[in-house]
Amino acid sequence: MLQEFFTGQFSTALQLRIFKQVLKCCLLLCLLIYGSIRIIFFDMPFDWMEELNLIAKIMLTATLFALGISSLLLAADAIQYFAGKKGPGQPVFLVKSAAILLLLIIVITACKAQTNITGTIKDKGTGLTALYKNIKPGKYYWL
Repeated sequence: MLQEFFTGQFSTALQLRIFKQVLKCCLLLCLLIYGSIRIIFFDMPFDWMEELNLIAKIMLTATLFALGISSLLLAADAIQYFAGKKGPGQPVFLVKSAAILLLLIIVITACKAQTNITGTIKDKGTGLTALYKNIKPGKYYWL
């Protein structure tokens, strides 16, 4: 399919196949990450409604990521198609490779984490304190 994409012409059927494959990969990757985290933190109690909400958010994120990738590839294919109509342009491989490189640059630079978040959470009932650094917990449990 990749060879078809790099050498083929503008085709909605090919774009739909690419979107389906990218969506499957994104969903699988997100579910593997979720499963790995649940295995690592197996002893943490969880509410089934909260877990369903989390899985729905993961699926939505994977779908949006797949839509973004597919949209960029569709735009590269459309640019190449319309540039080819006006006359001989750059090879198909260069435009589509540039689009994929741009996507990788965007993904890598978008992963900028917040730095130096530190603080303390104090339980007013017992007086126990929890310290955190670089990541603030949404919920905490006193054991």
